[in-house]
Amino acid sequence: MTRFAVDAPTALLLLEEGLSAPEGHQLVGTAALRSDVSRSTSWSIAETLGWHDPTDAEILAVARLQADALVTASARLMQAAGELEPPLPVTTPEEFLAALRP
Repeated sequence: MTRFAVDAPTALLLLEEGLSAPEGHQLVGTAALRSDVSRSTSWSIAETLGWHDPTDAEILAVARLQADALVTASARLMQAAGELEPPLPVTTPEEFLAALRP
């Protein structure tokens, strides 16, 4: 099973398109951030990236802890994912949607 971390804009796009994860795969978002470890990871990622607010780092923490790849259209998140060690795999919503469509 592949788990994809999706940011809010991507989740909305999937809903608008009437699409969901293919059978055997799962989408996860920041609602999955319920543990102290997840919140701590968000703060750690934000600090590593020089961000003063961990809000944008939350989806990166979800991707790091609970997913196999990040799906986002955000240039900021794409760049940040590549700056982490190890880098997070990233795909765009368009690439992700293309893979879902028959």
